[in-house]
Amino acid sequence: MTAVPVPRSRRPLFQLAVLGTVLVVATGAATSGLSAKLTLPVLLVAGILVVAGRKVLSLNGVIWIVLLDVLFVPVTRYKFPVHLPFDLDPYRVVVGGLVLAWLAALLVDPSVRPRRSDFRACVALVLGVALASEVANHARVSPISSHVIKDFTYFVAYVLLFCVLVSLVRSRRDVDRIVRVLVGGGSIVAVCAVIESRTGFNPFDHLHSLIPILQYYNAQDLTRGGHFRALASADHPIALSAMLVCVLPLAVYLCRTRGKIWWLATFALVVGNLATASRTGIVMLAVVVLVYVWLRWKEMRRLWPALVPALIAVHFAVPGALGGIYASFAPGSNLVSSQQGTPGLENGRLSHYWRARAVLETDPLFGHGYGTRITGVGTPGANSPVFDNEWLDTIVDTGLAGVFAWLFFFGRVVTRFGRDGKRDQSARGWLLVGVCASLLAFGVGMFFYDAFSFTQVTAVFWIIVAIGVAARRLSPSEFSAAAA
Repeated sequence: MTAVPVPRSRRPLFQLAVLGTVLVVATGAATSGLSAKLTLPVLLVAGILVVAGRKVLSLNGVIWIVLLDVLFVPVTRYKFPVHLPFDLDPYRVVVGGLVLAWLAALLVDPSVRPRRSDFRACVALVLGVALASEVANHARVSPISSHVIKDFTYFVAYVLLFCVLVSLVRSRRDVDRIVRVLVGGGSIVAVCAVIESRTGFNPFDHLHSLIPILQYYNAQDLTRGGHFRALASADHPIALSAMLVCVLPLAVYLCRTRGKIWWLATFALVVGNLATASRTGIVMLAVVVLVYVWLRWKEMRRLWPALVPALIAVHFAVPGALGGIYASFAPGSNLVSSQQGTPGLENGRLSHYWRARAVLETDPLFGHGYGTRITGVGTPGANSPVFDNEWLDTIVDTGLAGVFAWLFFFGRVVTRFGRDGKRDQSARGWLLVGVCASLLAFGVGMFFYDAFSFTQVTAVFWIIVAIGVAARRLSPSEFSAAAA
């Protein structure tokens, strides 16, 4: 159904209303004592909205803003200087704006309507189990309700982002736009990670110089084996490597359908992953390769001759990365012993399994409650170490019900996308295979880090699920006919 055009005569009124509202807010902020460096950006935003008008404020424009915010603005390093019971970070603002814009469009635009997802039962089960764990553990939740609400609202924000994208992304053109933004933006982040690994300079630590309204918090300095680990726009090198690997299969889809120039983006994503010195990223990358071997064996055989030149290029792009990978996984390395750690400390994936056993003995069904664990060295009210294993987190937080819900979710999406992608040899099939590889790699990676604690990679995960849902709804003929 074609969109109903907005009468031209209403556009100036619409722009004036936006300008007036933002100016009132800016004036109130200035009179309340805020400095000019906080109020001037508000006026700048007002000018952009007035000039760009409906193009920026359209749903597609807001989606772009959300994608760019997810890729380029580190959540834990930037906040708005507003005193609220919770931290007001850019991710909350842009996702909230997208949801409000979508709800408003549902009321006034007949072409915008909610759409059901094939995986609505999976999403509802995961969300319902998290809520049920809160109810079942109300005694644990009450003393730390503010922290629990913060974690739960973040979870709901991911689900709402997924629902909005499922509703709005309806054609191949819509799908390809989002894929190009993710791959293009991800490759920029990857290049910045490589530069950071070589020079130590991280451009994402200086966004507050361009956007003064953002308040910056120092990032942590992380190294492994004496080698600097790139952070870029993520909250941790492991989360950065996971995000880049999840985007990588989408780059392969663009290579197959949009030209060889996207091979540069693919190479950048691989090299950026290596710049993080993350073993988790290497494991996830191996999962992606195995999925393509399983679903696209003939095409993968043709790429083997390019392996040696690719390794040489990687060596010059990130010197020492290949040697570091070998040292991390080679026989005689401290891979297993380094995971033992010391109970009570945040340095050992294998040292905290006793906690899961204790939970299974006392609260097997719903665990201790979603969001009841407060982690982090120096965090006020911290009551738990970081497990570095999201599946272990799930057992402790939501019990066996939560583990079953997520296994059901991953089993459903991976098998359906993989099955359809294997049968379909068209461009649509390549996209579904890529989505399958991304989601399976994410699920395997959850064994090696607390994935849902990192906003960027988790948001990318839900966006990729929505891309797969949109592509799967289109038949191969519709997908090919809609190529731009």
